[in-house]
Amino acid sequence: MVPSRERNTINNELKLAKLLLYIARGLGLDEISKKLEIKKDELNIMIAALIAEGYIREARPGEQCPCNSCPLRKICGGRTLISNSSKVYILTQKGLRTLTNLLKRNYNVIKDH
Repeated sequence: MVPSRERNTINNELKLAKLLLYIARGLGLDEISKKLEIKKDELNIMIAALIAEGYIREARPGEQCPCNSCPLRKICGGRTLISNSSKVYILTQKGLRTLTNLLKRNYNVIKDH
């Protein structure tokens, strides 16, 4: 049996890995909150914490779309610019390293979800 403390650590790592993965895929906040089964207010707090810790950043208006994670990549060919009305978050190098490490550590648990 997994001790409660270790189980909480695994659950938190899984939630962080899923959140970073959804951001990398370019999902919107509404969709992410549904997938994580959390309120949008809670998600906004998590997003603010990830920005403060340097895991993600908000894309700036006029910035080139982050093609690897953009769900519209096949349509625009990577030429789309971020608009003033869209909130798009991008993984930083720190966020990408963290996601990679979390996925490696928790691969068997994640693939079962």
